Amino acid sequence: MQQTNFPYIAIVHDDASTDGSADIIRAYAEKHPDIIKPIFESENLYSKDIGLLKRKMQEAAEAYGVKYIAVCEGDDYWNDPLKLQKQVDYMETHPDCYMTGCDVHFLTNEGEDVSRVRFKTSRRLSRYEAITKAGYVYTVGTVYRRDLLEGCPAGVLNCHVGDYPRQIMAALKGYIYIFGEKMATYRYAMGNSWTATRLKNIDEAKKLRAWRSELIMLDEMNRISQGRYADLFCWRKGIYARHLRKLFPFMSPAITDLFRCNFAAHYWGDAPSLFRRLRNALILRLSMQKAKLR
Repeated sequence: MQQTNFPYIAIVHDDASTDGSADIIRAYAEKHPDIIKPIFESENLYSKDIGLLKRKMQEAAEAYGVKYIAVCEGDDYWNDPLKLQKQVDYMETHPDCYMTGCDVHFLTNEGEDVSRVRFKTSRRLSRYEAITKAGYVYTVGTVYRRDLLEGCPAGVLNCHVGDYPRQIMAALKGYIYIFGEKMATYRYAMGNSWTATRLKNIDEAKKLRAWRSELIMLDEMNRISQGRYADLFCWRKGIYARHLRKLFPFMSPAITDLFRCNFAAHYWGDAPSLFRRLRNALILRLSMQKAKLR
């Protein structure tokens, strides 16, 4: 339980679970109606549209008028009872800080602690780290301002992941502060968690759609920052080019040439729409060819 000198609510989203979680949530909501605010789904949204799921949670936070949002997903948990207090205290006295994070424990399905130290000391995160290192700030450790993504274009909001766009936007609007303490626990590769899914062989069409959504998001972020960090966004996009070459080695030269042109264009402003259309057409064609989609 978190110990704070400010009121808070817990927006608990049950995505049509089948293990009895909804009944447990209802019981807690009845006991603590001022704190527990449940959202129940009749069908699983995550498997259909992650963008819709993220928007629903954001809309709920706005409806309740919260100032800050802290994320705790699935089987993750906070092990420091003062975690929220420490982070909110810092952000209240540093208005240009748009996100705080912390180091975390890693716990496997077997209960083994496989933690490593990512953040040895408390410090500000550099924009280089925020832009080039996807998911660098552990989701379970974050607290961010509710208006962080306010006014962002659809290309950012519809990215298949939520933590990476938030991380970049926080660094562009202000800065991210990391506490060098393990104040939360990340349950690694549990069941159908994101990490477990990554370790499995998921179909290539899903991979391509995910990468495409990140490419679009990075282009949008580059526009939002008016090209000031174009070299960092271009470097990050090069990772997806390498992924594509592994999936489609027979298209390697074309992929390399296409992305090289796209990167070069960024140094003179936005990538020409021609390159964007070619890139998207290539990804779509490869997706249909490899996964035999129609």
